[in-house]
Parts: sequence; structure tokens; C-alpha cells
Amino acid sequence: GLGSTDTEALRKGLALIVKAGRAFELPTAVEILDAADVPVYEDAGVDCIQIGEPNSKNQALLNRLRTTPLPVIHKRGNSLDTEAYLLWVERMMTGGKENVILCERGIASANRYTRNTLDIGTIAAFRYQLSGLPVAVDASHGTGVRDLVHPATLAGIMAGASIVLAEAH
Repeated sequence: GLGSTDTEALRKGLALIVKAGRAFELPTAVEILDAADVPVYEDAGVDCIQIGEPNSKNQALLNRLRTTPLPVIHKRGNSLDTEAYLLWVERMMTGGKENVILCERGIASANRYTRNTLDIGTIAAFRYQLSGLPVAVDASHGTGVRDLVHPATLAGIMAGASIVLAEAH
């Protein structure tokens, strides 16, 4: 977010995010793009690493995250069906990685009003049938409409999500 791709700029940006999180007593989850940056994130003091939709199937990054002590939020790619998504998460967990959080952030659909369609049924399936992992809901991506984020988040909680992601830019 600082307009540069070098490691020092990344360190400065992460320091700002961690400082803001501490100031508001909120945990920080920061999206990672490159496997080589994992140590930078660990040293910066972020609370959690996030895998965004574009990297939901990045095998090199998922392999590297197997060894970080930080929890990992793995956001479901908007084109992944439930089974394919769980298989990608399972690949990351191979070798003993246990602190993984599933995240529903919406799937592609014919709906033109919202950015994505928040898959409430899959949140319930993750929570009650398919997984023992914690489930997060990200209604900001799931709807893309400011006025719908709150009600969609509540629906996600009612479906079984125990974690709410609120994007801040």
C-alpha cells in the first residue's frame, strides 16, 4: 500500500497496520502475496496471515505457510466449489498445520446487484458437517455493497461463522 515492492516498504506498511490494530485493540490479518515474504510478516508482529482469492490455489505459497506459527485465514476463491476449496486448504494443512481458518467471501453467480453471492449455506456446511476448523465470514467481499455488509454478516454468524472479517483500506 506504500507504492513500492521492496522489502523495506513492506516492513513499513506492516508496521503501520500493526500499530493501527494495537491502537484499536483489534487483531491484524494481512494478506500475503509472496512465499518469500513470510518471515517479514512474522517479524512484523501481525496476528494472522490471510490468503486472498487470487492466491487461494497458489501451491508454492500454501506449502510455505505450512511452517509458519501464525494462524492462516484461507479465503475461498469465488470460482471454487466447496469440495475443491477444502482440498486446497487440506494441501496447506499437510504436515501438521492446524491453525487454519476457513473464510467464505462470496462466489461468482448470475447476480448483478452484489459483487459476489455470499454462500450462507456453505458456511453452515463448513461449521456443522464438513470441517472442524473455525469459519469466518467476509461480507464486504461477499456483497460489495456497504449497506448490505451488516445484515449479510449477521446471516453468516447465524449460519455458523465464529469470526467476522471487516476490511479496512
